[in-house]
Amino acid sequence: MGIQTGLQETDFQVHFSCNLWTSPTHCAWFWVGGHSISATGDIVTALLGMERVRGPHHGGNRANIIRSHVEQYRFRHKVRYFTTDNATNYDVAMYGIAMQLGNDKVAFDPVPARMRCFGHVINHLVNPFLWGQNADVVEQELGVWDDDIDTMQILQLWWNRGPFGRIHKICLCILCSSQ
Repeated sequence: MGIQTGLQETDFQVHFSCNLWTSPTHCAWFWVGGHSISATGDIVTALLGMERVRGPHHGGNRANIIRSHVEQYRFRHKVRYFTTDNATNYDVAMYGIAMQLGNDKVAFDPVPARMRCFGHVINHLVNPFLWGQNADVVEQELGVWDDDIDTMQILQLWWNRGPFGRIHKICLCILCSSQ
């Protein structure tokens, strides 16, 4: 049994996570994942699709892509929560999904159904402490784009930035460790 089939056969609601990502070659990709619980109580997660987005990244385009996956896997009556980043166009997408589901007589309240990714929230909170008012100046100061500077010099520069720089240095050392 495929993972998508496991999601189709569940009696429980299906929750979604989705994100739009732009590749280094400037191609926009939108992925949709589905999450639920199987009849045996196991968590089932599947990548439902990853599509190239052409044109604007507005909420209507996102809603249409999500709708196509909801239709493809016959999740219409199982749609519940969405985890997204903080982009406001997801608000528009949730209202678009609510309208589409409402046409099929499926109740869906877009406001409580949208949850923001905690990682994105933390990122927005921490960045001002790490980078300050002008991230470009800090990057130049720390030699982020300079291949001639060695790792120890970068770590020392972070250490000199105060408590948050020290926390950053500790995190880098942990991430660079094989353990």
